[in-house]
Amino acid sequence: MRKYLKYIVALVLVLISVFMAKAQTSGTGCKIGSAVYTTYLGTAPYYGNNSDIVKVYSNSTAVSIITGNGYSGYQCGKINIYSAGTRYNSATNTNDPYPAVNEILATVSTNSCMVSSSLGVSSGGKGDIVQYTYNNPTYCGGSPMPLPLDDYNWAIIGSFALLGGFLISKNKIAIR
Repeated sequence: MRKYLKYIVALVLVLISVFMAKAQTSGTGCKIGSAVYTTYLGTAPYYGNNSDIVKVYSNSTAVSIITGNGYSGYQCGKINIYSAGTRYNSATNTNDPYPAVNEILATVSTNSCMVSSSLGVSSGGKGDIVQYTYNNPTYCGGSPMPLPLDDYNWAIIGSFALLGGFLISKNKIAIR
């Protein structure tokens, strides 16, 4: 058994990495006002000014930002930002605490992006490039995240190959 320990450890590590998929959505986007635009189109001069190059994001893919809304609960499908507090629970006649949530993780750069329908069209003002996350699985337990199995074919095939090699070497499966 000790002879196969390294294969078993490798198999366990591969399986752990395969099944650690998160339902949470995160990425980098352009924050303008109360929305983060998530689809990156490329870079372009800001209103034709070649000395002011900005990153351009599509105006068709926005995620709303909800601020100061902790008392009414976490809103799935939106970026939530609110401080900790309490909300009244009429069933128990108590004030129940809720944690602070800030799903704008970091501001990467300020005044360096804009949103537009395409790269050649300038519209609106500049925004900040931010790292964001939303749909926290603690609060959004609805439908499961689609798992792209094609991305993990190598791990699945490798796992079965290791298991098959182990069983064949132990003569659990007879080869004729």
